[in-house]
Amino acid sequence: MTQNDLSVDAFKDGEAIFAQWVSPMSLGDLFTDIWAKQAHLFTGGPSEKLDGLLDEQAIDAFLGADVLPAHYLKVVTAEHIFGRHQWATLDTRRDFDAIHIVDQRRLFALFGNGATIIIGAAEGHFQPLKECCDALQAFFGFRVQANIYITPPNAQGLPAHYDDHDVIVAQISGEKDWYIHGCPVSEPTSQQSYQGDRTTKHSDSQIYGLAKGDIFYVPRGWMHEAISKAGHSIHITFGLHQPMLCDVVAELAQKASADQAFRLRRPLPIASQDERVEFSRKISQLIEHASAMMPYGGTVESNPSTPSFLEVLAIEHLTIDNWVQASPNCQPAITHNNNEMNIAHGTQSITFPKFLMPIVDQLLSGIPVQISKLSGLANSNGKIEIAQKMLRAGLLEFFDQDAP
Repeated sequence: MTQNDLSVDAFKDGEAIFAQWVSPMSLGDLFTDIWAKQAHLFTGGPSEKLDGLLDEQAIDAFLGADVLPAHYLKVVTAEHIFGRHQWATLDTRRDFDAIHIVDQRRLFALFGNGATIIIGAAEGHFQPLKECCDALQAFFGFRVQANIYITPPNAQGLPAHYDDHDVIVAQISGEKDWYIHGCPVSEPTSQQSYQGDRTTKHSDSQIYGLAKGDIFYVPRGWMHEAISKAGHSIHITFGLHQPMLCDVVAELAQKASADQAFRLRRPLPIASQDERVEFSRKISQLIEHASAMMPYGGTVESNPSTPSFLEVLAIEHLTIDNWVQASPNCQPAITHNNNEMNIAHGTQSITFPKFLMPIVDQLLSGIPVQISKLSGLANSNGKIEIAQKMLRAGLLEFFDQDAP
């Protein structure tokens, strides 16, 4: 089976999954009449449409792990974000850098008192979710991320807000009322995340009651909040990060900055009319060339994949003895601002002080390197932290120097 065959199969799987979720509505009617226009609740359809995706036993096994890094979770109410020190313990064992480890007793005590537990980027921890996100991503042609929300009875995890991406909610267990308050910002970009007053009470709202097995669509920019009912609630939100034209233009600009053909100087004031016309003609040619580089359904470069649970653990336990290399087809855009350098890769962006540029250049050279062999103005812990940030951003991957 070829790679193209695999891509076609993944597309068909994602199409089948999504069609089942929104049935009896057709995908054509959804994308024509509902998508980006209004919130919509999908009830009915096959009763087994969410079977095998997630259950309470899988969540119990995940949260009950002996060593569960705290940065996998958030613990919140509508009014408060609980700091890690309130539900985790700092582990200072000598075999890896100190990290916060979840203290289940304190975590579950907060849950019992009304706090919601959020498992972010859950596709990295639950294999069925990863397979589902991969299939949906193949169908839509852009990044899909899953977060899990576990809310106690009669509680609210997040205040009213809007997202800068579309959301599909899958209600796994329990019941939850969703309040939709309208659309204050049409098609917000990632630079227009919600900054309003999160304590505002909204009187003019549409209410949608979700029960187990229901699917709910919320377009980007639409204000919403959700409150569980008499029992606890578990739902998954699938964030659908559909690029907008401005995202494509920004990514094309990043790609163009690395291409010598785009480094044309604008004509000087003394340039002739013929020189100005020629410059405009070249610009038109290059824009046409740049458009051809953009595949249908996505931006120029795919976003870095989400690390698996084991990969995340390996990143946390990185030592100076580990080897890494630049990820395949990684073409980050590097910009400089005062004393900092910014590395952009897909939707990921990380910043380092400029004096660390020699280390970053070594890591992105395409040649496998052992952390301890990096040269530059950073100690061993600093080199590890640099590599960890770049691994999390998808810029690097582990290299097995013993592989044949």
